[in-house]
Amino acid sequence: MSYIKLNSTTPPAPAGARNVHFRQEGGHSGTASDPIPTSAYYERETGTIALTVDGGASPPPTGSKGFTPSLPFAGTITKWELLADQVGSLQVTIKKCTFATFPTGAPIVASAPPAIVSAQKASSSTLTGWNTALAVGDILEFVLDSISQINRFVLKLEIMKG
Repeated sequence: MSYIKLNSTTPPAPAGARNVHFRQEGGHSGTASDPIPTSAYYERETGTIALTVDGGASPPPTGSKGFTPSLPFAGTITKWELLADQVGSLQVTIKKCTFATFPTGAPIVASAPPAIVSAQKASSSTLTGWNTALAVGDILEFVLDSISQINRFVLKLEIMKG
């Protein structure tokens, strides 16, 4: 007969999943000499927010490019990705507010906003200094700070729900 050691975190859950902890009954989780570590996990749901900006035959003007409706879920921003129609540079500031404080938002990107620098694409999951927490009802605004050579781009935010 094999025994298992419940509540183990070895092996750890893969990225984007959480370990499940089991309740022990009777205080015995296996033999002292040979417990078998067991880890169970479940996948957490992810979401995406995407913004497309198209200036036609020339770069779009800077400034606000739109808002999300009130978010129907809470979560954490885990990554951003930018794709452009051609090589160039751009930078986008993301602001957050609540429905009550709309349209006045505060930047959430610290000193590391999504940007493309002399390239056609960029992404990052290193969101140092960002306010990545999103609550139900939050509204995001996307502000194009600067742009050069690029006529059309897509910004995607990946969000781990929950």
